[in-house]
Amino acid sequence: MIASDKIEIRIYRNLQELSDIGPAWDLLAQTMPHKSPLMTYSWLSAFFECCITEKQSWFVIASFRAGQLIAVLPTVVIPYRFLGLHRDYLTTPNDDQTLSIDMVMDSTNIHAQEQLGLAEVMIKKAFEITPRADFFEFYRIDGISTAFKQLHQNKTLSCMQEYCEGGASLDVPADYQHYRSSLKKNFKANLNKAKNKISRHSDVKYLIDNSSSIDISNLDVFADVEHACWKGTEGTSIKSNVKTMEFYRKLSAKLANKGWLRFHLLELEGKAIAANLAIDFMGSTLLWKLGYDEAHRRYSPGGMLMENLIESASNNNNITQIDLMTSQDWYDNWGMQRRPFYNYWLFKPTLIGTSLRLVKALKIRLKEITMLRKIKSALLNRITT
Repeated sequence: MIASDKIEIRIYRNLQELSDIGPAWDLLAQTMPHKSPLMTYSWLSAFFECCITEKQSWFVIASFRAGQLIAVLPTVVIPYRFLGLHRDYLTTPNDDQTLSIDMVMDSTNIHAQEQLGLAEVMIKKAFEITPRADFFEFYRIDGISTAFKQLHQNKTLSCMQEYCEGGASLDVPADYQHYRSSLKKNFKANLNKAKNKISRHSDVKYLIDNSSSIDISNLDVFADVEHACWKGTEGTSIKSNVKTMEFYRKLSAKLANKGWLRFHLLELEGKAIAANLAIDFMGSTLLWKLGYDEAHRRYSPGGMLMENLIESASNNNNITQIDLMTSQDWYDNWGMQRRPFYNYWLFKPTLIGTSLRLVKALKIRLKEITMLRKIKSALLNRITT
């Protein structure tokens, strides 16, 4: 266990002060096994600047040992009412544009058991800062998280775990042609048909830039393409919301400054018909946002761009993984692997906290029973048909 008397805790409540640890925080995030740029200062400072609502507040707990930053816990305080009482709960930053924010720790130099002690110190400090808070919610944490594995096993603060979904990723193939030949026959046939259709045009360009020199104006190109598909119709594209667009402008500038931002484009006769907003981070390319022009769907532009990206990555020794983090059925067409994500809740040992823990335990159990019944029903249907 890590000795709390050897740890210095500092609290940051505004962006100006937080910027002092920005470079160290970004370096710390690069030691994590998650390979997630979402847990960096560059990402979360943009979140704090653009995504906190009027009713919410935030603070960051930073832990130092011998003056060196070793852990960070970004925290959002959200008010709610419990039996007519004004209460709070804590969460790491999450919304439609930001998720899976773990505690950031120097996992290279801190043993798993030490991570448990450090996590306990920071979480208890968060509850101390917000006395009205009853629980801490961590949404969609990657199953690779060592700290949460320890918290759950040791039942720290009655830690509860619930399976959320599987996130998809693809290990970049060393031999692209061998990889492509392993794809399902029908899917390869569809790719070939789309490729034949688009090849009839004389001006087709794939722009997969692996350098750190990125044209930031391509954010507008991407936003237009994403808006031209179903996301624009449903109002979920980043261009559909002024505040969301503002967040991505600030975020893109920060990521570009670090050399992490990437845009992948498929152009047909000078116009982008498919685009990805991606981040290259620690040997992994995170495809964070994808879009295509619905008017050109007969060319399967998203599929064409994905195929070109995988082939390009197989020739780039700096990229070993393509990550999408989320779960969609079409990812299986590309032979992607799945890894689990979990929700966690830690409850303060008070009357309200204990009551909420019992309610949450019941909800999780009922959900598990419902899922088991669905699986059983599906198996019986297979047997009888």
